[in-house]
Amino acid sequence: MATAEASTDLTNESTPDDHRNGAPGAYDVTVRTPAGFTHVFRVTAALRVDMLSRRAVEFFTAQGQLTGSGWRLVLVDDGRTRDLVASAHVGDADVEEGAMLALVTTDPQVGGS
Repeated sequence: MATAEASTDLTNESTPDDHRNGAPGAYDVTVRTPAGFTHVFRVTAALRVDMLSRRAVEFFTAQGQLTGSGWRLVLVDDGRTRDLVASAHVGDADVEEGAMLALVTTDPQVGGS
């Protein structure tokens, strides 16, 4: 799937209360949809995971690359995923420069026959 050329800047999305020890530096992370579409988001360590998730869903939905609701982010590292706590700050969740995040559904999975 194609990766969008430009990135989405979310560095102004965190609230003043989120800026512990001053405004942390901004860095890029990539978010991937289940269909393989990716987009780069510019974040700060103070941004909450739920805000990044919400903005990613809005972006991909507007592009026609994602439908429905009930999405959350996981961190992808060496092919393994790690759940991210929605209320955590990106920096506290160990999401670093260049990280790959994936949107996964929060809907229960139903076994097929």
